[in-house]
Amino acid sequence: RLRGPRHTNPRYPTQQRREPAMIVSSASILLLGQTCVTDIRETPTFTIGQPSVARMSRQSPASPAEKAFLAVPSAESARASLKHITSRPHVAGTPGDHAMAEFVRDTIRAAGIPAEIDPHRVLLTYPLNRSLDLVDEEGKVLLRAPLSEDILPDDPTSDTWWRNHTFNAYSPSGEVTAPVVYANYGFPEDFDALQASGVSVEGAIVL
Repeated sequence: RLRGPRHTNPRYPTQQRREPAMIVSSASILLLGQTCVTDIRETPTFTIGQPSVARMSRQSPASPAEKAFLAVPSAESARASLKHITSRPHVAGTPGDHAMAEFVRDTIRAAGIPAEIDPHRVLLTYPLNRSLDLVDEEGKVLLRAPLSEDILPDDPTSDTWWRNHTFNAYSPSGEVTAPVVYANYGFPEDFDALQASGVSVEGAIVL
């Protein structure tokens, strides 16, 4: 039995409207794009694969632009940035998302690259409630799935309303009760195997 998420929106009854923050840094994108195009034209073509990459590294020394680019990243700065970004929930369209967008914008600006936050109005869905129950033929609940990750004592971001909201985004509100059929990866050959075994998926919840 699947009970879908309930959403509220005056214009779209099954949706909630939010404005997620997006970072736009056209200067950096154009700069990197131009560098890549220039280097590709001057570098021999190699087939994808570790041996080919090794040969390319030996035969084609890094250009000045590549050396400058590779000198910037460091494990320490990456660790510090990720620690800050993951220090609070930042689901798209929430205040935490906007705060992290400001952090990324300010970090890019500190590197001397112009960057701005460019908001866009988009439809995002958040669940008001949802549930997943395993029931028997009489409708008795045998198992109720938690649908959220465990709270970890050493992770303050795990004890929040936003933690791991498991739901089917953009689906209408509703409830479905049906037999469950496991279909591996859901490839056509998986359904062929089910059919060959005499298992029907018609009217079933397929995992």
